[in-house]
Amino acid sequence: MKRVICFSFLFCVLLFSSAQTDFILSPSVVASSGDNWTLNNYNLSFTVGEIAIETFSENIILTQGFHQASYQVTSIKETVNSSSVTLFPNPTKDILKLVFNTDFQTADLWVKDIQGKIIYQSINFSTQTPQDLQCQQWSQGVYFVEILLDSKETLIYKIQKFN
Repeated sequence: MKRVICFSFLFCVLLFSSAQTDFILSPSVVASSGDNWTLNNYNLSFTVGEIAIETFSENIILTQGFHQASYQVTSIKETVNSSSVTLFPNPTKDILKLVFNTDFQTADLWVKDIQGKIIYQSINFSTQTPQDLQCQQWSQGVYFVEILLDSKETLIYKIQKFN
């Protein structure tokens, strides 16, 4: 009797362990259910399991599928910054120096990690003197320095920290 139970158990294990041999790693439709919604000039058609991708045309249409429509750019508005900040050395290990070349008198500064979390901030300091950021305690990686000059002009710089 023990042999029959062991054989049955072994047969079931082998049968069910080899049932799934291939895996699909790309997005795929997992069901035939879906819907089509229309409101004003918007149309959304979707199927369960398929990614909806935005497509721009005369009317905005959200289409389903794994494609991307082409864009037609009609104008580009360039912004000219009258100010600049020199950050050095970049990449840095211990201290990051900031030298301001601006007519603005005060600044607010935030250092953010790659996820947008603020790891350092300095509010309402003078731009007339260079600033030193102590970054020894930061982890190795990429950071963004966001500077707001006199609450009017924003500058963003990417820096690299290494150990």
